[in-house]
Amino acid sequence: MFVELIQFDQWLFEQIMLWCNPAWLTQAAEFWVKPEKYFVIFLFLLLYSVWKSPRETLFFLAALLILLVINEQITDQLKHLIARPRPGVAMGIYQQASALSFPSAHSSNTMAAAVFFLLYRKRRGLSVKVAWWAVGYSLLVGIGRVIANYHYPFDVICGWLLGARMADIMWFYFENYVMLKLFSPHTAALKTPLRFF
Repeated sequence: MFVELIQFDQWLFEQIMLWCNPAWLTQAAEFWVKPEKYFVIFLFLLLYSVWKSPRETLFFLAALLILLVINEQITDQLKHLIARPRPGVAMGIYQQASALSFPSAHSSNTMAAAVFFLLYRKRRGLSVKVAWWAVGYSLLVGIGRVIANYHYPFDVICGWLLGARMADIMWFYFENYVMLKLFSPHTAALKTPLRFF
């Protein structure tokens, strides 16, 4: 079953490269998957949140940083455990023995940050439209990683799922052990955790 899934993933990647990969799109994908692009977007969203509620946002930032560090470590460990080479290495586009593909850390980290931000805004009763833009950008980053020959589609999908689940777990602890205890201890027993999954 696993072998068939990998073969399907490789076939799907080849079809994407064959039918959906003009040179201009590859260059555009290389541009939009750079970490500094989504860092600027998240920084803007963060500054907006700090302006609205500075004390609460500092705790949110600390939890987000912890989430991203843990998520990056888990992703890195999975990459070394599975050791699937990137499509560019498999196709001979570039030679880098340490270039591992599964799961996509870019997809995982951007989705983790976006989902955590979404849950945070939802719980505070704020508009989640801005957070859905962050989720959309995470999807765009993942698609860009496939188009730029860094990942197979399954790598990106699993990265998104891993990031969303890690954000969900971190949100559970953040909400129950930080937000409720520090900001509203008298309502801790009344609130139920808001879950993404």
